[in-house]
Amino acid sequence: FIPVGGSVTCEGTGTAQVGPYDNIGDVTGDPVTPDFATCGCDPDDPSTWPTDSAGYLPALSDDGLPLGPVDDADASHYTGTATFDLALEKTIADGQDTSNLAIGDDVTYTIEVFNQGTVNASGISLIDYTPVALAVNDPDWVVGSDGNATIDLVGVTLAPGESTTVDLTMTILAAGDIDNTAEITNSTAVDANGDPILGADGEPLADIDSIANAVDNDVLSDGVTNNDEGDEDDHDIASISVAAPAPPVLAFTGQESILTGAIGTLIVLFGAAFIILGRREKDEALIN
Repeated sequence: FIPVGGSVTCEGTGTAQVGPYDNIGDVTGDPVTPDFATCGCDPDDPSTWPTDSAGYLPALSDDGLPLGPVDDADASHYTGTATFDLALEKTIADGQDTSNLAIGDDVTYTIEVFNQGTVNASGISLIDYTPVALAVNDPDWVVGSDGNATIDLVGVTLAPGESTTVDLTMTILAAGDIDNTAEITNSTAVDANGDPILGADGEPLADIDSIANAVDNDVLSDGVTNNDEGDEDDHDIASISVAAPAPPVLAFTGQESILTGAIGTLIVLFGAAFIILGRREKDEALIN
């Protein structure tokens, strides 16, 4: 029941879409008037009319028949926008000392994924492009035939502004400067119900500034997550330095020292003998 001059507000909630959208609202109602025979109100002054619908009767036309329903409609429009934007940063795990790494040591990396967009993200998968100087030593990661390691962040949904981390432990196989990179290989923009968000072209919404192509050929700047310097922010690098092993120190036993001395003495004696023979031959040649 809506009295003269009154209004009623109805609200509805839905999930926004990407692209143009319109919605039409309809209203239908039956006109009524007060029962002037009993209400004691002024027919010409609606402010005196009853506020309870029980005091009203169906409105009649001039021929005494009930007036038919009245209705109206109005449309609303919007153009939905959404930004899907994930970034990745790879670092050495907190608390790990990398100043004296050696072959055979384990090194742990931390990979953090950030949701920099305006929509939720799920279905996130990662790849670590494992160099030959490292071997994966982590049961949470799967090593493929190409030697690279992958992981699916099962059950993880990142809201805008959130991030999540996953660690990767590897064993050092060789010395030198070792670069190790990781990249996001898959992700999906989803709504509050977990359903994929589609772009205006009807395809799943793509990351605004990165391509999850699982190819280790992107421009990389360590720690950059905003595409500065041409960096692709879903792909990042972390580096370590491993010292080469020191050469072995030779140790001699007592017997080896005696043998070494004897050999040296023989060399000296042979040298002296050659000198004496040489002088003798020279002297004989002068005499003759």
